[in-house]
Amino acid sequence: MRRFKTVLTVLVAVFILLLGTAAPSRAIATDLLITGVFDGPLTGGIPKAIELYVVNDIPDLSIYGVGSANNGGGTDGEEFTFPADAATAGDFIYLASESTGFNDFFGFAPNYTAGAASINGDDAIELFENGVVIDTFGDINVDGNGEPWEYLDGWAYRVSGTEADSTIFNIANWTFSGPNAMDGETSNATAVTPFPLGTFAPLVGDAAPSVASTDPANAATGVALDANVTVNFSEDVTVTGSWFDVSCTVSGAHTAVVSGGPASFTLDPDTDFVNGESCTVTIFAAQVTDNDTDDPPDAMNADASWSFDTVSISGSDLIINEVDADQTSTDDAEFVELFDGGIGNTDLTGHVLVFFNGSDDASYASFDLDGFSTNANGYFVLCGDAANTANCDLDVSPDTNLIQNGADAVALLLGDAASFPNDTPLTTIDLLDAIVYDTADSDDAGLLPLLNAGQPQVDEDGAGNKDGDSNQRCDNGSGGARNTDTYAQWAPTPGEENICEIVAPPITCETPDVATPIYTIQGNSSASPLDGMAVVIDGVVVGDFQENDGDHTDLDGFHVQDPAGDGDPSTSDGIYVFAPGAIDVVIGDLVRVSGVVDEFFDMTEITNVDAVLLCGSGTVAPTSITIPTDLEPYEGM
Repeated sequence: MRRFKTVLTVLVAVFILLLGTAAPSRAIATDLLITGVFDGPLTGGIPKAIELYVVNDIPDLSIYGVGSANNGGGTDGEEFTFPADAATAGDFIYLASESTGFNDFFGFAPNYTAGAASINGDDAIELFENGVVIDTFGDINVDGNGEPWEYLDGWAYRVSGTEADSTIFNIANWTFSGPNAMDGETSNATAVTPFPLGTFAPLVGDAAPSVASTDPANAATGVALDANVTVNFSEDVTVTGSWFDVSCTVSGAHTAVVSGGPASFTLDPDTDFVNGESCTVTIFAAQVTDNDTDDPPDAMNADASWSFDTVSISGSDLIINEVDADQTSTDDAEFVELFDGGIGNTDLTGHVLVFFNGSDDASYASFDLDGFSTNANGYFVLCGDAANTANCDLDVSPDTNLIQNGADAVALLLGDAASFPNDTPLTTIDLLDAIVYDTADSDDAGLLPLLNAGQPQVDEDGAGNKDGDSNQRCDNGSGGARNTDTYAQWAPTPGEENICEIVAPPITCETPDVATPIYTIQGNSSASPLDGMAVVIDGVVVGDFQENDGDHTDLDGFHVQDPAGDGDPSTSDGIYVFAPGAIDVVIGDLVRVSGVVDEFFDMTEITNVDAVLLCGSGTVAPTSITIPTDLEPYEGM
């Protein structure tokens, strides 16, 4: 079993005590705590080290770890985990950035070395137990340069009788050498203000009550606007009078309803926080006393304060990625899909989906997303009936006719559903994304302010199949928040990537009843009535313009014509097939083609081709005509 060095050194030292109104106080009882930090004067700024004290026997140190928070950049997590060594109560453990400089300066080797100890005098330290912070030195979100806790070329040391500070750093629990106190020193033994190695003594007797932990924790970010505040004390306490204060940079002071006790209290603010603000909670020491009879001490020795930031509207990557509002007959498979760009596991707390009715441009339903998150691939699905909707994460009521068919809107906002009772007027405050949609309806000017200027209302019937298609961003996740110009209509893909292409069973030349006549696709007007629809056509190749076939007319496609036609002079019997990379065809081939009807610069053609089958040969008899002014009836022939 590995044992740790107990340093018994008699030191005559002058400690520079931090001036302030706070007093040393107990925080939480732990088996291990940080007792000292050191930024050395030797070349290269070494030694750099952290001292820890073992309060009670620890059979396995591997449940503990250390992390440094550099330059006020917030937590870096647990950067060093102790090995599975045992430690005995009263041991001091030394973690250094390297061994040689530490040994030269202090006269003995550190127990462990790790990059986590590569600290400068403006860096904070966190101690973890099973991945949870149990002690902190310094403010992890503040660069210590010029701060009262700075220890540049110096040290900081814990006051005896104090205990771990959890996530709330209490500067009154520490003494300081002052910046640059070690400049020019070559060893701790000869230093004018030596680091007080191994002098910490644990608490004896009763301790004052203190704040042990909080939720939100100190320096928490992305806190929901309707969050409660939980305060956990180190022991049972009685609170009296105005014992807390909650103040925020934008929304100001908050009163709150208090519940719980005697060791844990919940504060439910009377008004919500607002986006992107910083809030500070202060517990007033004079108003908190312990419930035991072992006094003094009775009251807290010092006020306790911590801060957190609310969710920011500018920091969200979430968009509405797909909406399906209409199915055949009764709508029973409706859903809204969110996408975080593929980040995955994005917390949705603080977000709300709101449905707006085009009849009065006001809300008719709203759903809190607190406690949910996107999945590992970045998707989240809210649906009316999970039995009919794949990958549904939140099944809400009603099961049918959940989402109106249009012209209506779905919006993603920061907030909570309680702020959007039925008939809440349309708003763009805290709006993240929206889609305004219909099923072959006129535009609703009252809903369009949810979108960026110039963005279109989206028609779920845009491909002529409103019951079978959804509105989805194509390419998947494209377009950006409050932009709708990349939405298209394809088969629904809830909780999965938007495929945005034909997904159809394989066809053969013999598959019956699948082909749409070319003249039906062309119609008798300037544009195809089937624009955007997936079709299968049969025809004879009458013009070959494929790549690399030796005819020097490389247009990536070919013309086909119905060999019989419909006899209607107002409809064309031919069409162009744009099929880069397709199999080679020649004039006279009878082909079957699967693709999508598209108007390309006012020319009807078949694009997005996923099958070209050679089904034999055929001929089309030429027809003599007088070239007319209107060539539309002969397009593609």
